[in-house]
Amino acid sequence: MISNRIEEYQQSFIPEGWMNVDRSQNRLSVFLRSYPFEEKFEEIREKFERCRYEERKKAGVMRKIQSDQEKYHFDFYDEEGIKNKITVKERRSAAGRKAFDFYGLLKLFFACMLKNIVQVTEVDQELQDNPVLQLECFGGGQLPSYDVLAAFDRDMNGHGLMKEIRKIAVATNFSEGINEFDGR
Repeated sequence: MISNRIEEYQQSFIPEGWMNVDRSQNRLSVFLRSYPFEEKFEEIREKFERCRYEERKKAGVMRKIQSDQEKYHFDFYDEEGIKNKITVKERRSAAGRKAFDFYGLLKLFFACMLKNIVQVTEVDQELQDNPVLQLECFGGGQLPSYDVLAAFDRDMNGHGLMKEIRKIAVATNFSEGINEFDGR
């Protein structure tokens, strides 16, 4: 009798979605593990990283130019005449930060496209609510923040890489034929 109550308490601390997740029978889990993401989208990953590097490089040069202009700018007004002096903290460099988990993010957005979820806020909510996506896309580890999801979506769509992914996916689906797991 007491052991049943202890088990009930222990199960109440486990998030509801994590119980009874059978990864071998879950269609989304099987799809995310069996679809050839690394084979088909390696070229897209390289383009993504190259475009992202070039953007960050341009942004760094622009920050350097702006800081040099501010450093050598002479103000002809006396400091007493300025009532609201604004101080701006210098932005830290992005150097040394971890790169995006490209394939994890791609799997997440791919799965959400299949569910007809296209807005980043909805993708973030789906990631938070769906333990299968958390396990299959990010190995149950640390989940990306909303800002990371938004930046990934902005960069992919800004450079037209999401259109290329859709074209490759459609071509792959036509060439592969029927999904053996559920007959589609």
